[in-house]
Amino acid sequence: AKAAVELRLKDLTGARLTAKRILEIEPKNVSANLIAAEVALMERDPNLAETYIESAGTTTDETKRLRAVANRLRGKNADALAILQTIEKPN
Repeated sequence: AKAAVELRLKDLTGARLTAKRILEIEPKNVSANLIAAEVALMERDPNLAETYIESAGTTTDETKRLRAVANRLRGKNADALAILQTIEKPN
């Protein structure tokens, strides 16, 4: 929860460090991995983000969104769009 608050407040250093501490104890923690991925993307590091997304070990609309952003940062716009089109629209 602390890392999520730090991320929302744009405290990237705090969010990164908090997520890292959680992942040292629980490497498969989905929330911490996704927060770390979000921070990596905000710091324009799609390869590191992809590592955290993979470590989360789940496929959700959130992981799809993060993967799309990573692809966009790599200049793979068609791949990003294809991923985004698989996200279900809310009713």
